[in-house]
Amino acid sequence: MTTLWLVRHGETDWNVQRRFQGTSDQPLNANGEAQASSLAPRLAKMTFDAVYASDLIRVQRTAELALSGCSDMTIRNEKRLRELFFGTWEGMTIENIRETFPDEYALWSEDGEQNVHGGERTSDAVARLNAFIADIRDQYDKGDQILIFAHGGTLAILTCILLGTDPDQWWKYRFKNCSLSELIIVSRGTVLSRLNDMAHFDSLA
Repeated sequence: MTTLWLVRHGETDWNVQRRFQGTSDQPLNANGEAQASSLAPRLAKMTFDAVYASDLIRVQRTAELALSGCSDMTIRNEKRLRELFFGTWEGMTIENIRETFPDEYALWSEDGEQNVHGGERTSDAVARLNAFIADIRDQYDKGDQILIFAHGGTLAILTCILLGTDPDQWWKYRFKNCSLSELIIVSRGTVLSRLNDMAHFDSLA
């Protein structure tokens, strides 16, 4: 079995404000940094054969803090793990988009192939993530443990692809900030073994 451990980046101000971030390079806020740091003792007890992370700053910082207790861990920057590009909607709140572009938002909500915001279609993200998955399959063998730091939308589409479900339904998987999830690739397919595990947040209470 090859195991993929998935971590969404820590909280940003735009998360709190419910703004579409996409590829906008927003930093973690203070709570996001604390979330990422809380994951460090947990990851320090685990062993990984490789670590991949989106090259955007909120993910890079999350990976840096979360791996602070791990020695000799090289983070491989991976542009294909970036969040969906939401074009002209980036920086806008969901409420603003619904009010300003009601028809376009309704159309996009029903069909991610509708390029109403000038950004990526779901199929665009699927293509780059399929290529990433193919590389993982080529480079790693059974028993390998791969740690992936990325974004909510990216991880949701990645999960759909591996589980063999419709990637356009990615919104049904909600990855919470700095949660830990686990996908196990077996001979018959992929098992979703863990989703949104946030036991490490107990230290923040």
